[in-house]
Amino acid sequence: MDAAVAISIVIVVLVISSFYLSRSEDSLPKVQMMKTGSDIIAVLDNEGFLQSSNATDIKGEINDLLPPAYNMRVSINGTFLSQALIIETGTEPVGATFIGGGKRFFVITSPSPGYGIIKFWIWLK
Repeated sequence: MDAAVAISIVIVVLVISSFYLSRSEDSLPKVQMMKTGSDIIAVLDNEGFLQSSNATDIKGEINDLLPPAYNMRVSINGTFLSQALIIETGTEPVGATFIGGGKRFFVITSPSPGYGIIKFWIWLK
């Protein structure tokens, strides 16, 4: 009797754990994609590319950092810009493609102090 209860508990635990593992495997690539986008934005901020607000430099750095399988769109807005700065790499997503996104706030110290927000969207080619 005790062995039957122990075996049934083990089977229930195995079924539940395999169910959750099969569900989480689908979201792992999506999480990795969003982390990649967040890391690229962090590098742009930490390396000072957002301080200059130079679209050519920012796009060049994004193209250097972005893995070949991804496309990305970035929107920069802040007190130091008269209008939003939009930077796109590659083509727009086609069909029912997952698009990950996020945002980061940053501070400009020169030439005049200000703040901004950078939003990103990332998807598979």
